[in-house]
Amino acid sequence: MRRRHLLSLVLPVLLALVLAGCATGSGLRVEGVETPVTVTVSPSAEPSPSLATDANPKVGPTNAPKGQPAVDLQVIRRTLLADSGVDPNFRSVLAKCEVIDRCMRRGVAVDVMHVGRPQQVVTVHTVDGFTFGAFLLAQEPNGPRLVWSLKADQAKVSATKDGGLVVESQVFGQNDRACCPSGSKVEVYRWNGQQMTRTSEKYQEGD
Repeated sequence: MRRRHLLSLVLPVLLALVLAGCATGSGLRVEGVETPVTVTVSPSAEPSPSLATDANPKVGPTNAPKGQPAVDLQVIRRTLLADSGVDPNFRSVLAKCEVIDRCMRRGVAVDVMHVGRPQQVVTVHTVDGFTFGAFLLAQEPNGPRLVWSLKADQAKVSATKDGGLVVESQVFGQNDRACCPSGSKVEVYRWNGQQMTRTSEKYQEGD
């Protein structure tokens, strides 16, 4: 009986010693030894050349047309009304034209006079858009000056490469309706140093 009692006291001590001896394996945590830490350093973030350049792009020059700014149509209207040489039909339309877009339209600007700055073509039309004449005005220090005018039905004015004006228009016979002209013509006008002169004309009968 005494032997069993001693054995029950000794066994726990022996078991504790065995377990302590096994604890020196890989599972042992040793104080004072630090596990090395690997630190990955990312490269510093630098803006790419394309982003640095394009973030605030420089605005280049615009392709603005050469020559002086377009003349105000109201100013041109007053100039034409003050000119006693303007055709009475033109004057009548311009005098009644309170909304300028309903009677006048700005056309091409071209240096017909070869003075180093363009002159402005302006066409006159009815409320329903029927064009019946054209003007050429030069911009002077004191305002626009009438250089040339032309009566032509449904006139379309364009410029030649050498500074002339091409006028395409319709020709109405006495019995033609407004929808159906009996012919058309193309005229070319040039500056002769003093005035606009017609240098060619081509007429074509309608179908």
